[in-house]
Amino acid sequence: MPPCAKGKTPLHNDLAEYGMSKIAGENLVQHYGKQHGFDHAILRLALVYGVGDPLVAPMVRDNAPDPGFGSGPGGDQQRQFVHIDDAVEALLRAIFQPEARNVTFNVAGPDLITYRDLGKMTRIAIGQPGPGDLSPDRTRIWRRYVQQYDMSRARTKMGFSPRVPFAEGLRRIIEAEQAAGHLPVAEGPIPSPGNTRKTEEPSGAI
Repeated sequence: MPPCAKGKTPLHNDLAEYGMSKIAGENLVQHYGKQHGFDHAILRLALVYGVGDPLVAPMVRDNAPDPGFGSGPGGDQQRQFVHIDDAVEALLRAIFQPEARNVTFNVAGPDLITYRDLGKMTRIAIGQPGPGDLSPDRTRIWRRYVQQYDMSRARTKMGFSPRVPFAEGLRRIIEAEQAAGHLPVAEGPIPSPGNTRKTEEPSGAI
């Protein structure tokens, strides 16, 4: 979707076939509902992730620990992943709340994340930070205020706001993979980006 996609995004001529198929599906539901008199709600879900999902979980397990993950041309590609818990909540609200009838909603997570971020966060969490992983990423400050999806309609009509930040969702995936023996467990405290100073050993002197 284009930056800050609206719930009523018009059909653009430059959409790829994948996007065109989604628009066609929405139009079909709306047309069928009008013709046959039934209510509907359309949810445009961002990439849904969580423990055991087929995209992010294998990426965290198999690719993100590599120090080179996220450093390529696609490393700064931005995603607004939505956690499965938030996706289910949005679906339930759309089903049971009268205000959602015949309305189209965008549903995404609260954070704008790059694959570079995903790699750094994973390596730090498992105690294997690579060169530069502990240096603070200042772009994440302004990225808090940049959203790919406009979710104002979901907030005003359904009272929905995503609750699971990406760092929390990623932590759950990492802990599940660690419990299964697929990822190492960090020894000692996990360092925070920007805090690269080593803790001095006490000398014993009073």
